[in-house]
Amino acid sequence: MSDAVWSGLREHLDEQEVLEPLVRAGWYRTIAYVANGARNEEEPWALALPGTAGAAGV
Repeated sequence: MSDAVWSGLREHLDEQEVLEPLVRAGWYRTIAYVANGARNEEEPWALALPGTAGAAGV
């Protein structure tokens, strides 16, 4: 994230509010790596990402 983007966000949000989406994205990615590494079964109700076989064979 560039300094200009960070500064623009800080004009409207406090530091915790700016960091929250970054932390959420990091946790999501970490959990996804662990779930994939553990070869967890996909939930049959989950939507697949576009362009992947994903759950329900989409």
